[in-house]
Amino acid sequence: MAEIKHSFTKTSELDLIVTWAAVANADTFKAIDVGKYKNASYQIKGTFGGTTVAIQGSNDDTTFATLVKDGTGAATATAADLFDVTAKPKSIKPLMTGGAASSITVVALFRL
Repeated sequence: MAEIKHSFTKTSELDLIVTWAAVANADTFKAIDVGKYKNASYQIKGTFGGTTVAIQGSNDDTTFATLVKDGTGAATATAADLFDVTAKPKSIKPLMTGGAASSITVVALFRL
């Protein structure tokens, strides 16, 4: 079990892409501080094997809760998906539960 760190790609003065790549079922995602960004979308892809991936947020970097997807419900995916979230927390991190995922990648686009 490993904590998977993210990579950053700055695409413009306003955009930041954060990627957690090739995360396996027993791994965890390292949280990132995104407090200054106002908009966020998440692309989740890979081999799910029954795994659920949730996008979680926190304002205190201790207690994380699942965010809301497009204003329609929990920000979770059980297959490849791309969605926006409504909340703008200080920190975010994905969370994988259940199943036997062999390789999940989460790509987040943050925009000022």
